[in-house]
Amino acid sequence: MRLAEFIQRSLAETLAPLGFARDGNLWSRDAEVRQTLALEPGIGNRVQARFFLKLTLHAQPLPFVMMLPRLSPDPVTAGEQGYIFCAGDCEDAFVAKVNSDLTAIVVPFLERFTNDAAIQSGLSDGSFKKYMQLQEQILLL
Repeated sequence: MRLAEFIQRSLAETLAPLGFARDGNLWSRDAEVRQTLALEPGIGNRVQARFFLKLTLHAQPLPFVMMLPRLSPDPVTAGEQGYIFCAGDCEDAFVAKVNSDLTAIVVPFLERFTNDAAIQSGLSDGSFKKYMQLQEQILLL
């Protein structure tokens, strides 16, 4: 719980200035296309905690959903998915890794894709292409 709150503080520093409001683990902003970012816990144990970021652009007729970190299609490494924090790891370094994906991947999506026309343009110009690989479970629903 403490680690999740550290991540939430980092999310707040980035998302609140963009007009996002927090409700539990969900951050949302109403634009022409509603945008949400959820911090979702993964399956952990006593020595590991896992988290995912789930970005949803609630476009019409279908929403765009992206999970971060990108999921590996390899069944050998499937158990090592998510942002993984192990006992003894540095909390600051862990939060910095999550924040790096937030600022490099999520924020550009949030800034660009605020309406249906921008999302259609992104589909046409290939902006979503690298995130739509089904074998990596990043889905366009």
